[in-house]
Amino acid sequence: MRRFPILWAAALLSIGALALHSQTAGSSSDEGSAVGPSAHSPWRGAAFELPDQSRPPTGDTIPVSGPWLLVGTTDGIRTWEAPLPIRPRSLFFHRPPDGMKVVAKRPGEPWEEARPLKFSAMPKGMSKGRTWAFSQHALQIRRALHKGPPGPNEIGVQSAKAIEREASLNLVQGDLAPEDFAFRSLQVEDTTRTGLLLPAPSRMVATVEAKPGSVLDFGLMIVPPEAADPSWRSDGAQLTVSIAGTAHHFDAAVGTPTQHRISLDPWAGQTVTLELQTLPGETDDLDYVFLTDPVIFVPRPDPARVLIVFIDTLRADHMTIYGHDKATTPKLEAWAQRAAVFENARSVAPWTLPSARTLVTGAVPERWGKVPTLSDQVRDAGWATSFIVGNVYLSSNFGLSEGWGEHRAINWPSADVQVSRALDFLKAHPDRPSLQIVHFMDTHLPYSEPRRYRNLFAGETPEKLGDDTFHHKEVKKAASAMGAEGKQYIRDRYDNNLRVVDDEVWRLLDAMPEDSFVVIMSDHGEEFWEHGGFEHGHSLYDELLHVPLIVKGPGIEAGRFAEPTSLLDIAPTIAQHLGLSQSGMDGWPLQDLIDGSRQSDFADRALAFGRPLYGTRRWGVLWDGHKYMVHEGRERLHDLRTDGAEQTNLRKADTDIEPWLAAMAKGMKTEVSMGFRLHATAKKSPDPLVVHLEIPGGVRTAVVGEDYLRRSEVSIEIIEGAKSDTLIATWAANKAGTREVFIVPEGPLELAAAGARLTVVAGDAEGVARP
Repeated sequence: MRRFPILWAAALLSIGALALHSQTAGSSSDEGSAVGPSAHSPWRGAAFELPDQSRPPTGDTIPVSGPWLLVGTTDGIRTWEAPLPIRPRSLFFHRPPDGMKVVAKRPGEPWEEARPLKFSAMPKGMSKGRTWAFSQHALQIRRALHKGPPGPNEIGVQSAKAIEREASLNLVQGDLAPEDFAFRSLQVEDTTRTGLLLPAPSRMVATVEAKPGSVLDFGLMIVPPEAADPSWRSDGAQLTVSIAGTAHHFDAAVGTPTQHRISLDPWAGQTVTLELQTLPGETDDLDYVFLTDPVIFVPRPDPARVLIVFIDTLRADHMTIYGHDKATTPKLEAWAQRAAVFENARSVAPWTLPSARTLVTGAVPERWGKVPTLSDQVRDAGWATSFIVGNVYLSSNFGLSEGWGEHRAINWPSADVQVSRALDFLKAHPDRPSLQIVHFMDTHLPYSEPRRYRNLFAGETPEKLGDDTFHHKEVKKAASAMGAEGKQYIRDRYDNNLRVVDDEVWRLLDAMPEDSFVVIMSDHGEEFWEHGGFEHGHSLYDELLHVPLIVKGPGIEAGRFAEPTSLLDIAPTIAQHLGLSQSGMDGWPLQDLIDGSRQSDFADRALAFGRPLYGTRRWGVLWDGHKYMVHEGRERLHDLRTDGAEQTNLRKADTDIEPWLAAMAKGMKTEVSMGFRLHATAKKSPDPLVVHLEIPGGVRTAVVGEDYLRRSEVSIEIIEGAKSDTLIATWAANKAGTREVFIVPEGPLELAAAGARLTVVAGDAEGVARP
C-alpha cells in the first residue's frame, strides 16, 4: 500500500460520474434518450397527444421466423442465415453485445426451456455445429447436414438492451413527460438523428413565429423496431402539417428519411399555430413516425460554416508544420500559412473517449453529462449539425451521438469515405449554417493506406513482421526481432497514412467557403518506443499528449503561439466565434491568447491530464515548464524546457511536489489529496478477493478507480468504529484485478499509515499485514 496523490470532487466521487467513466465497447448508453427542446426551439411549450403503446409488450425472447437461407457448408456443417430480429449497436462482430444470447427449443416447448447455443465468430466457427454468429442485419446458425434449416420459432434471440430500447419507443414503458418522450435521438443503421418521435396516432400543437423568408424543414421516416420479428413491419403512416389551418400531407415509410420543406412566407410576421398529426395505416403496429432535425429557419445563400477536422492518433511532431523532416502534410502546411498554429497544445488523456468528451463540452471529462455540449447550443440556434466518426468510442454506445442533428458511425473508414460523407452533408444543407466534426482514422492502426502511397516513405515489409496489414499484437510480438530498422518501418507506414489524410482533408478544406471557421486537432498521439511502449492509451508522455491544434477563420490572426493550450479550449473558441454561452466550460477561448488579452493567463496555466485506457490510473500536470506524473505511487518530474524527451526524472526524496499537486487540482477542477492505494495484483480467481483495511482515526472518503475495459469489478464498504474505521474492498471472482481503491484518511496520513492493519481473504486463505 503506497502513499498516493488522489483526485477528489463531488463529480469524481459521484456514482454517475464513475459509471460514465467505466463504459466500454459494446456497452449500453443513453442512445435513444430524450434530448428535449431548447429554450430557443420553436417547439417550446408544445402540447402533445401520444399513444401509450405502438406494439404489444414483448417477452424476453424474440422469435426468429425466417426465412432461413443456406449460405455455406464446411466439414459437414451447414450455415443457415435469417434476418436478425434486433438492431444491435455493434461496430465489431467478433463477439456479441453484452447480454445477447441465441437459444433453441423444440416445437411446443416454452421459451423458458430453450437451450443456449454457443457463439463462435466467423470464419473459425464455420465447421462447428450448434453455434451462432451475427452481422448487422443477419443471424447465422450452424447445424449438422441432416438437420436441415431451423423450423419456425425454433430459434430465438435474447437481448435485454434491445428490448429496453424497443420499450423506450412506447410512452407507457417509461416514466417520461410527453415532451421528454417526443424529443430524442434515435439510431437507424449507422446514423443517429435528433428529432421528434410521434408514433401514429399522435398530435402536437405549438405556437411559432413566422419570420419573413422562413421555412419549416424536416426529414420524415418510420423508425424500424428495436426488437421484433423482421416479418412484422409497419404498413406506413401519414403526417399532416397544418399551419394556421392550411394542411400539408406527407407519407411516411420505413427507410431513409425523405426531406420536406414548407414555406412560412404566407404568414410572414405573424405568430401562428403549427399542428403536426400522424395517422396510422390499416394498423398502428410499429408506426414509429420520426421527424428528423425539424427546424424553422431563414435560408441564406452563403450560410456560415464551422468545421472541426478530428484526426485520430495524430502526433504533432509528425506533421510538416510542426517540424517533421518528411513531407507528411504539405497541403495542410500551405493551408495553415494564414492560420493560428498552437505549438504547445495538450490532450486531456492518451486515448479517444475522454478526449472527445472534452472536445464537445470544453469541460474536463468527469463533467460529461453535467454540462451542455457545443452541438446542443449550435443545434438549438437552428444550425445543421453533423458528427461523422470512425471509432467505436465515438459511437452511440458511449453517448457521443446525443444532440447531433446527424451522427454517422462506421468502423475504420478510409479518409476518402469520410470526406465524401462530409461533402454530402454540406450539399444537403446549402442554405443553412452548419457545424461539422469529421473524424479520420487513417493514422490509427492498422495502417491501410492505398497502394499508391505504400512506398512513399516506407520500404519493404520486415520479414519478422510478416504481412503489410498488422495490428498492435503483431507489432509488439515482432518489435524486438525487427530491431531499429523495423521500428522505423512502422513509423514510416504511419507517415504514409498521414499523407493520405493530408490529401483527403485538403479536398474537404478546398470545398469550404473562404470565411469558414476551421479547427484541425487530434485526440492523442502515438508511442513509437520513445519510452519503451508502442501504440497509445498506456502512458502520459508527450508522444501521446502533445497534439496539433490549428485554427483558421474570421477573427483569427495568423501566427504561431507557444503558450500552453488544450483540447479544453476548442469548444470555448467556437462558442466565442458564434456568440454562444461558455457557461460550464473549463477551457478558454483561443481568441484571448491570439489578441494578447489573456496571454499571461495562458502562459501561467496548469494543464492536467490522465485517464489512461489500459492498466492502473495515471495523473499528471504541465505547469511552470515542468511536467509532473504519478502512477502507482511512483512520481516523475521533468523540466520540458531542457528535457523535452522526458528522460531525466527530477523527483527526489526531498523534492517539494506540493506546487504541482496544487497545479493538478487547479487543472482538474477538483481537490487533490494524499492517501492510500489498494490494488489487487492477482489474476482471475474462482473466489472473490476481500481486503479489510483498518485505519486509525477513520476514513474521510474512498472511491473505486475507473476501469474503462470493465475487466474487474470492485465494491467497497466503510464500517465506522469508535477509534478506527474499516474499509472492506471486494474484488469479484473470475475478474482480473485491474481496478484500484483509493482511500483518504480522516486524520494525518502518517499516523494512519503507522497504525493501519490490512487483512486479505482469498478463498480459504487469510493473511494479516501492516502496510
